[in-house]
Amino acid sequence: MIEFIYGTYGSGKTARIMQKIADDTEKGKKCFLIVPDQEALSFERLSLSALPNNAQLNLEILGFSRLYNRVCRAYGG
Repeated sequence: MIEFIYGTYGSGKTARIMQKIADDTEKGKKCFLIVPDQEALSFERLSLSALPNNAQLNLEILGFSRLYNRVCRAYGG
């Protein structure tokens, strides 16, 4: 399921995203976090500090170019 989270600066969007990822990965669900390419490294660092270690097994953070490459590898280019 795709869920869009909107809000103003400081409204808790990132905390909500990290909590939802933690909840879903705890249940064994595979999660994809799609972010702009320039933000991918920042969110990877944030996920390491904000999420439990086992969450990393079911989480993939993708920038738009990595998303394209992942789709092409899975379904052909």
